[in-house]
Amino acid sequence: MMKKPSDVAIFYGKNENSKKIVSASPARKIAYYLLPGAVVEDNQVKIDGKEVCKTSEVKLLGEHNLQNVCAALTAYWQVSQNIEAARQVITTFTGLPHRLEFVRELNGVKYYNDSFGTVLESSIAAMQSIKGPKIMIVGGSDRYIEVSHFAKFVNQNSRDLQVESLILIGLTADKLQNALEAESFKAFINLGEIKDMRMIV
Repeated sequence: MMKKPSDVAIFYGKNENSKKIVSASPARKIAYYLLPGAVVEDNQVKIDGKEVCKTSEVKLLGEHNLQNVCAALTAYWQVSQNIEAARQVITTFTGLPHRLEFVRELNGVKYYNDSFGTVLESSIAAMQSIKGPKIMIVGGSDRYIEVSHFAKFVNQNSRDLQVESLILIGLTADKLQNALEAESFKAFINLGEIKDMRMIV
């Protein structure tokens, strides 16, 4: 936590928890995804009323990554206001390996690797970010987290998000299956503790 009035605390301006946490700091507070920080407006990423780039030029997928872009841009703006430098980075950065990473397209099917998405909220974000019909591989190590909210989200939103099927793997496959069945969602395959991912494709 920033402890001095001369510090700067940058926070997500549309999240009540973020606002509550930052309120405890004496630092100068700057919201992002909300003025006075970087915002998305008219399909553009803007700061201080200036267009940095169009949202279509951002290489990262999903609204959550637009939020991340605005967070980074707001922090950068406290050090430098070089729009061209900011634009160069935002429009060329394609993300980190294993985080919604585009792998290849084969026979009209695009493959993405999101294996570092180790919580179900990441799976939900991926589901929302990748457009068009999709089959998702979910599961893995058991971190003993609640999965019912994920199953409920899938059941309520799978049609709108065009989730055709889930492939359940790993130690959490049975737990996910039970949660999905409790929500009456049936479009899944439980492969359990699969040894080789090549068996799926």
